[in-house]
Amino acid sequence: MEILLETGDKVDVRIYHPSNPDGYIVLYSQVMNVDSEFYYVTPPVSKGVEYPIRVGQKADIIYYREAGIYMFQATFLKKVKDDHLTYFQIARLTEPEKTQRREFFRLKYMLQCRLRSLENEQSCEAVVQDISGGGVRMISPRSFYVGEKIECTLHLDEHVIAVAAKIVRSQRMPHDKRYEIGAQFIDVSEQNQNKIVGYIFHKQGELRQKGLV
Repeated sequence: MEILLETGDKVDVRIYHPSNPDGYIVLYSQVMNVDSEFYYVTPPVSKGVEYPIRVGQKADIIYYREAGIYMFQATFLKKVKDDHLTYFQIARLTEPEKTQRREFFRLKYMLQCRLRSLENEQSCEAVVQDISGGGVRMISPRSFYVGEKIECTLHLDEHVIAVAAKIVRSQRMPHDKRYEIGAQFIDVSEQNQNKIVGYIFHKQGELRQKGLV
């Protein structure tokens, strides 16, 4: 499987930013063209606004393939304006490597899911509040106890997947009869985990493109 970037690929551009609580910021961009030496990408944006990239700026370029999330370091060589188009020429500094840093990919996004206890077979519909490659936070009409194992069926656009999880937090919501549930995925197949991370990656790109994150 080809893991190098291709024209049309959507990418995250992660730049070191010491004043940010995370130590970095993540921007959105897209590959416009590729030649034998360089990539040409749209000006990276944050919340729908072009970010002031400087020539010589180094960044991590992060992108999705069916086998997972890949990342390499690159440098921004120059900004080019051509036929009413503006883009950056960038050069790859390192080889693409598959990243296991699932915590980078957490999505605050509401979607439907179904929870089924693997211990007493009781089930209910729930609403996901945020999801990562390692777990999920949900609002549920019923409680689960910490340590309880459940099956969580997630509707990820064209994919519907069922994953096992363990409850790590269950708290009654104030002024509400519902519960906030935190669950950690367990024994997730690599295929399903790649589907989850890929869904998060693409949704984050859509939200960044719209200036919503």
